[in-house]
Amino acid sequence: MDSLYRALVNADVPEARRTVIGRLVFEHIPAAPQVDVQVRRQLIRLTACDSSGRLEMSLLPVQEKQRDTTLPAKIPPGATYAFRFSPQEVRSFVERLGDRNPLHRTERPLVPGYQIFRACLGNLPVRRAAIRFHRPTYANEDVYRLSAPGHIRGYTASGPVFDLTYEEELN
Repeated sequence: MDSLYRALVNADVPEARRTVIGRLVFEHIPAAPQVDVQVRRQLIRLTACDSSGRLEMSLLPVQEKQRDTTLPAKIPPGATYAFRFSPQEVRSFVERLGDRNPLHRTERPLVPGYQIFRACLGNLPVRRAAIRFHRPTYANEDVYRLSAPGHIRGYTASGPVFDLTYEEELN
């Protein structure tokens, strides 16, 4: 899957600078290697295929909203701690995969959606997985999760940040 992401972030799409992932879908359907780019107004859709499968990424312009720190945290009961990425972990990840988005290279970088996607799935063999982001996650933010079979919902103190659905690979 990393090879697919690398192909997408290295596609020459000037409009993709300073965008965030709105949705990411992986399907384990091997195909001939190719990258497709579609730009419609403010939506950019990139698709890459290779022998590992198909990865589709929908990008949106970033809309940075400042969190009101006077509000209480919005972590629901039953959610468990999942992960946190330091700024160095974010920078190392984007360097390793060739992601040149400047939003991941600031003093307080945005965590790449693909990094969150990989952290949630770990080594779970999936036939299909899709993640939809509600808002960006920054380095040093604690991410919590509520899990059910085939579904993970992620939260930070700002509230819900993503919904991930997946189907495990059939053996």
